[in-house]
Amino acid sequence: MIVQGLSAYGFLVLLMAIDVTAGLLKAIKQKSLKSDAIRDGLLKKSGTLLALILSYVLDLLVNNGSSVFQTMMMIMAICNESLSIIENLSFLGVPFPKGIMNRLDDLKDKLNETATPQSATDKTKKERIKSGIQQKEK
Repeated sequence: MIVQGLSAYGFLVLLMAIDVTAGLLKAIKQKSLKSDAIRDGLLKKSGTLLALILSYVLDLLVNNGSSVFQTMMMIMAICNESLSIIENLSFLGVPFPKGIMNRLDDLKDKLNETATPQSATDKTKKERIKSGIQQKEK
């Protein structure tokens, strides 16, 4: 197994690298490779890593070192990256069982209820799906 022995942080960074690669391939296929989109994506990934550091510090201060916040943040980040990879690869024609995406989506939604306003994440997700469907139709 390729990820055997990786920590959760190492696994997340691996997923981020796969997502960037899949996103670039999708943009190339769409003929819409833009440096602004790449920059924004990298900034978001950097923000995710900073949020993980914050969750570690909060666990030290609030939870006596028990990894409660860190675990929630890590699961949410891994779900986000996994969903993004599936979305990008699906656009490229790679088939995925709907059950995988549904399960990851459910888990992400449960964690997002405490982290971000649900309406904001739903709107963004719906816009991404809608634009992906429109691109496929063209």
